[in-house]
Amino acid sequence: MPHFYKFTFAFLTLGALLWCLGSSQPVYTDPEAPARLSLELADLPREEQFRKWHSELQRFETNHKRFTDLGRGFIALGIGVALANAITSLYHHFEGRSRTIFFAIAWIALWALKIPFITRYYTLRQERFDFPTWGDSIAIPISAETATTIACCVLTGGLAALLMKHRSFDSDLILTKPTGTAQGIRAAFMALWFTLLFIDVASGVWYGNEGSVIACVAACPLLFAITTAPPDDPPEPPPPDPAVS
Repeated sequence: MPHFYKFTFAFLTLGALLWCLGSSQPVYTDPEAPARLSLELADLPREEQFRKWHSELQRFETNHKRFTDLGRGFIALGIGVALANAITSLYHHFEGRSRTIFFAIAWIALWALKIPFITRYYTLRQERFDFPTWGDSIAIPISAETATTIACCVLTGGLAALLMKHRSFDSDLILTKPTGTAQGIRAAFMALWFTLLFIDVASGVWYGNEGSVIACVAACPLLFAITTAPPDDPPEPPPPDPAVS
């Protein structure tokens, strides 16, 4: 069994077990606690309201939130690994300009994939009273994160195009040792990009941010394609003009 199948199965199984374990418990030991706290804290200053809301509500929380968040996170991790394998297979299937077009479509699609999960993320947290009842509408963070996602898609796409200047997707995703200062800096930058990606994945798994986990894991082969892309061969010098001799 290929390794990606093993990882996918392990993450999906672990995620399902954690989610079932969390779902078997109530969210709060006292289901009326959120409504009661809303009334008790209604007359306090706004900053104190939020501080006391989270500290007081935490006293009534079970392991439901932690286990279901981790469960969704690991399930998303398994799906992300499977999707990354599919993207890798398709990358090898295409050649030349078709491979570049596939890269661009996959890049945009993975960013777009995050958008519906943003709504799911905040809606779920509103339903279980992670946010106080007097807080601002979740439409604000949903719209802000959606706009940020679109902006990041454009900015990172432009950065990818810049990194691919005078390069092409001719590599079969085989990593080679960088030669020269410029290639060393480029490799260090890509290593930093991967590090940030892994931090985002770890955070997404912990908080059950499914869209971020799936998109970031699935984007790994695309970033690896940029990392391993060889520089274009320099143009051959023109033949000497016989008239000059």
